Order: sequence, then C-alpha cells, then structure tokens
Amino acid sequence: MKKDFRVIIDSLYGYRKLDPLPSDREVENYYTTRYYQLLRERRKAPELYRLLSNNSNERGSELHWLQRTLYNDILYYLKNNCVTTKEPLLLDVGSGTGDFVKFIADIGWRVIGTEPSKDTKYLLMKLRSEKLEIVDSTLESFYEERKDLRGKINVITLLNVLEHVKDPYKILSLCSELCDRVCGVICVRVPNDFNQLQYFANGKVREKEWWISFPDHINYFNFESLEKLLQACGFEIMIRSTDFPMELFLLMGDNYVDDDKVGSVCHRKRRDFELSISQELRLQIYQCFAHLGIGRNCLVFGRVKK
Repeated sequence: MKKDFRVIIDSLYGYRKLDPLPSDREVENYYTTRYYQLLRERRKAPELYRLLSNNSNERGSELHWLQRTLYNDILYYLKNNCVTTKEPLLLDVGSGTGDFVKFIADIGWRVIGTEPSKDTKYLLMKLRSEKLEIVDSTLESFYEERKDLRGKINVITLLNVLEHVKDPYKILSLCSELCDRVCGVICVRVPNDFNQLQYFANGKVREKEWWISFPDHINYFNFESLEKLLQACGFEIMIRSTDFPMELFLLMGDNYVDDDKVGSVCHRKRRDFELSISQELRLQIYQCFAHLGIGRNCLVFGRVKK
C-alpha cells in the first residue's frame, strides 16, 4: 500500500486533505484486502464493528446508545430549530448499516437512504424487506437518477461521509441543489481532527497523529473549515454541536490508541456518561465544547440560503 503522502491544507476552504489523493485502485485494494482485517481487529471504525457484530448484546448496546444520544439529538435539533414541514422528506447519504434510516422512518418521516458499499449488504437487504427505501447508489448517481427530487428534499444527513470522498465541495453542492429552496436543511457529522486536545494528547502515544487514516480518510475537518465549506456550497450555519472528547482519556493516562482493550473500556465509560445525564444537559455541555472547538466529532446544521 502506497504511503508516500502528506497532509496539506486546501487553499480555498481550509480543510486538510491527503496529497496526493489516493487512486481509485488504492482505495479499492485497501477495502478488499486490508479493511476487514483491521475491522475485525478493532483497529478501524470501532462504531461500525460493534454495529456489525454477530454478538447481539454488543450490537444491541451500541444501537441503544446511538438511538438515545446521536440519533435522538439530531432529531431534537431538526424538530426544534430546523424543520417546519409536517411530513418532511429526509435523505441520508451513506447510510452504512441503515440504523439511522430505520430510526427516522419509525418516527413517521419519509426517508430515503443511499449506500453504495457492499460491506453492510445483508443488513440493508433486511431493511429493504421492511419496505424502507435504501438505494444502492452514490449521491452523484442518485442526483442524476432522481431529477424529480431536486429542490424538494427537506433534510439531508451525511454522518461520517465527507472524510471519505475525494471532492467534498461537489458532494455538498449536489446536496444544496437537492434541498428544498424554502426550508432545506443539512446535517453533517465528521471527525473533529487536528483540534487542540489532539495536539496535547499526541505526546501520550507512540503513533504520532494517530487520527490520520490512509487511504480511507481523505479529508480532515474542524468546525471552522467544515462551516466555511458549507457556506461556500450555499448553506448558512445554524447549529454546531459535538460529542465526548475522547482525547481526555489519553490526557488522563488511558492510552486507547496503542491498546485496543483500553479503547473498549474508554468507550464504555463514554457511553455510560452520556446515558446517565439528561439530554438537555448533554446538549448544553456539547454545545459549549463545540464553541471551544473540541469534541470527537463536528456536528453542524445548516439551512440552504434563499
């Protein structure tokens, strides 16, 4: 696997990205030969690993946590600040296991998911059997095939998608064109990388800048660069939030980067913390963290400019 690259700052929008960008062949080879080995070893995408787990208790615990926290928080922000339509249409780009699509469908909204990856095929087939609309498509293909939906989608969600694509500007521009011109809203979640806590925590681990992940993470955002890109693509920023800053564990001596077992313990502690406090308090804490630019992920909501 080629690793002769550097991380540069995009001259227009300020987010960081790999240079040179990995080729399509490199990315394909990585996912067909290495990714699943790393996933099984819990060295990649631990959240996805737990959702794909054959252990029903492990998957159930992870899904319960996501529904109570991330999914429910997104719904709270949409209902209370963004969505004015009685029967909104939500497009989830990069649906992964499809659990968020099902969560939204269960509350009575119309939802469409797009997911080109074969990694979660068996889970998505089950959801399709339940009459959920999840299409095997990239956003670009969906945009071309569903011209009837241009300018008519009330909410678009991209949860941990933009870090993987070669041209995030193009993806967000297509989202802008798909959004309802009166009340269209976008919700984007990406890892919050190169933030202050990461720099402080970097001295605690053997693997420097451990958050750089070649070739699957192509782009690296913080709040400022993500919001700048969203604004350039036709959105005005409404809300910023985040989640637990996992780097705190490193700063307190729990090295989850170099020890996977420590990582599992830290995740359970984070999960227990979030489930033990009220949603109101959790949102207040995480909005304060986001204001400071810290937190493991950036969660940003924008409204299409009229």
